[in-house]
Amino acid sequence: MSDFRRRKWQPSDCNNSVPTTNIVPRITMMLAVDCLGNVYIALAQSNSNKQVFGMFLRHLVEKLNSEDPDWRTNSVVIMDGAAYHCAETTKSLIQKL
Repeated sequence: MSDFRRRKWQPSDCNNSVPTTNIVPRITMMLAVDCLGNVYIALAQSNSNKQVFGMFLRHLVEKLNSEDPDWRTNSVVIMDGAAYHCAETTKSLIQKL
C-alpha cells in the first residue's frame, strides 16, 4: 500500500507518495461442529481462500476417518456460500474426499 496524500509539509521537489508496508495480522478461523457437540477448529495466519479451505477439509476428513470410518453415512456438510466454498476446485475436492 502507499500513502497518497495531496498535501503535506516537505520540500517542494519531493514526491507526496510515501510507500508504507502495513502488516496487518490476519487470523482465519474455520470450524466444524457435529451433532454430538464436538468442535473441530483450525486457525491460520492467512486469508481464507480455496487452498486454505481445501487444507482444512482434508485434515477434517482425516480426523473424522480416524474417529468413525462410517461418518459419511450420517453426516451433512453445510457451508455459508463463500466464494471459495462454491469454487469448482472445492466442489471436486469434496467429491474426492
